[in-house]
Amino acid sequence: MFNYNRELFVEKSSFAIPQKLSNNKILMVDDDTELHDLTRVVLSDFINKNNIEMMHAYSGKEAMEVLRQDKDIQLVILDIQMKTSDAGLQVARYIRKTLEKLCVKIMIRSGQLSICDNSELLRDVAIGGLYQKQELDSKKLLKFVEESFFKTKDNLEAF
Repeated sequence: MFNYNRELFVEKSSFAIPQKLSNNKILMVDDDTELHDLTRVVLSDFINKNNIEMMHAYSGKEAMEVLRQDKDIQLVILDIQMKTSDAGLQVARYIRKTLEKLCVKIMIRSGQLSICDNSELLRDVAIGGLYQKQELDSKKLLKFVEESFFKTKDNLEAF
């Protein structure tokens, strides 16, 4: 476990999700357990204020099983390289092609973005955000998550 000062990481959220929204779930997919903990801390105010459930998967295979079973996931925060170099992209394809979920927002947060250099691939799976782990600070993460929940049922355009 790592030591941190919670106030350094938590950006206060002023957004509130419309009450009619039913799919208030985030799935975090990464093999780095510390990053799961840090993400939970960064998003804690927004999650608590909006009654969002944050779910966790630590491999592509586990993520696909969670996505298959749970129909109410609104946002997937996804690492690319886990057990294989393209495990995250396999999950993104699974979401779009197998489950045909076009309204689920996908954020790629990875230390290995070179595999995503193919813009055709990104269009194919409609990635909403593509971030280098080291460059994604708490403000950018919170902003993306807030926008993901506001661009939902009333605004179905794909990211």
